[in-house]
Amino acid sequence: MNRWIAFLFYVTGPVITNWVYLNLAEQVSETGERLFMVTSSFGFDPSLPVIGLIFCLRDWVQETLGRRITWLAILLGTAVSALVSPEVALASGLAFLVSESVDFVCYTSLMPRQALAILASGVLGSMVDSAVFLTVAFGSIETWYEQTLGKVAIVAIVALAVRIRPTRNHAIAAVSG
Repeated sequence: MNRWIAFLFYVTGPVITNWVYLNLAEQVSETGERLFMVTSSFGFDPSLPVIGLIFCLRDWVQETLGRRITWLAILLGTAVSALVSPEVALASGLAFLVSESVDFVCYTSLMPRQALAILASGVLGSMVDSAVFLTVAFGSIETWYEQTLGKVAIVAIVALAVRIRPTRNHAIAAVSG
């Protein structure tokens, strides 16, 4: 994927997330919480996998475009998030800004170990994102665990894929060895 296309997807990630949340899920509580109902008693927030991918995409933007462009992307994504959905603008924008900033700092400090950096920053970012969004949007972190788990599952899959993918040096060694 072209690095500028990754940038565009990252910045518009909140739009996609908010659209999925508002259009693929139904309201299930007085506080406005929405779930995609699989059965009459079981549902999940369909935006969680999208959010997990956005954390990983932020890492990729940083890898390919650098730290300055990544901070710009975080600020643009926050603005886009706040403009897109009046229903959850403050919660979404604030959660994006804070959690993506935490992800940035954590990823930067662990960058030489890419799979660990993706996993650790994604887990930490997911935890913060869930806490901020739920607190601001609903005044409760009652579903924090479920929200965080849904995001972390995607982050873990991406980190595992990065960890087990053959690197160029391994491919060259296998051919020449």
